[in-house]
Amino acid sequence: MIFNVVGLAEKSQFEDDVKLLKSDFAESFVSASTITDENKLNRVSKNKRFLKNIRSFLSLSKIKKSSTVKAKPIIKEGLSFSELRKHQKPTNGRDPKDLPYKFGGVNKSVNKEYGYLRAKTKVGEKDFITEKDLYEYSTQKGREALAEITSLQRPVNGSSKEYAQFDVYDTDIVKSNELDDYLRENSDSINIEDKKRLAKELINHLETMYTHKVSHGDLHMNNIIIRQIEFKECMQFIDFGKAKFGDKGTFEKHKFDDIKYLFCKVGETPRETKARNYLLPAFSPLLSSLEKKRTKHYPLHKIIKLNSSTKSVAPYLEQIGNTLIKDLGDQTKDVKTSFSIAQEAILRLIAVVDLNG
Repeated sequence: MIFNVVGLAEKSQFEDDVKLLKSDFAESFVSASTITDENKLNRVSKNKRFLKNIRSFLSLSKIKKSSTVKAKPIIKEGLSFSELRKHQKPTNGRDPKDLPYKFGGVNKSVNKEYGYLRAKTKVGEKDFITEKDLYEYSTQKGREALAEITSLQRPVNGSSKEYAQFDVYDTDIVKSNELDDYLRENSDSINIEDKKRLAKELINHLETMYTHKVSHGDLHMNNIIIRQIEFKECMQFIDFGKAKFGDKGTFEKHKFDDIKYLFCKVGETPRETKARNYLLPAFSPLLSSLEKKRTKHYPLHKIIKLNSSTKSVAPYLEQIGNTLIKDLGDQTKDVKTSFSIAQEAILRLIAVVDLNG
């Protein structure tokens, strides 16, 4: 296909030009510059021939993708919290002791139909207390944005501390998926604009939590939920058992933890980081349980690399994350500007990865 555009004699020169284009993007996407892709093409291009060829190549790539990938309706707007709440199912009026529960993790069992959890351990009960406190914190005046992006566990009226409840929705209207399931189910149809939208929403939520002094502490893909109503979608965070928040809490000590995890692949401890980044990849092919643990981590990396031959974006995301931490720590820029710069850098990285194929 490429040869039909540039000619066999120009194949080598074309490949060199493409490498130059990729190199130029890779060196500059982490900057705060607002240079457009068109300007970059004009700057990198040595002559009109290359500019014409690269445009033709990109057009053909789009044609090729559209002919082999099933079309997906464009999601023109996000799903608002007010619209989502219209389809919320009532959870009160049932005795949680009478309900059946399934495995919901090491510390809890879950009934997804009615939105109840049962603690199996003291750790599970402690998680319920943390989420109750965070729920009360998020419902304070001025924290509406925080309440919208979180789905929290709450005490069950008239029941023991062994139980908690969470929001459930009419499954005939609202589809709820953990992020890893969402990406897997939609992998054939997710395109560059979808990846940008998901990445932007993830960073926007991260900014909201930072602004309201909340550190999640465990933002893997199973704790990120995508809600869908037809072609509208929104993202919510769940499972705040490890959260640190508020002026009276320990947020200040942990305020960069979510950034370090999402961008830099850093865990709660050096031991945890080593296990996730080196031991799990080495041993996960031997045990399906380890493979499950490995694949749930680093959602931002997974979003960017989806449907791409790119093996790793870790060095670039780490650079973006470290820049964000520095900007927030130095307080040379306000919070919104700092996150906006990081978000734009991520969108440029997605464009580079998409160009790489």
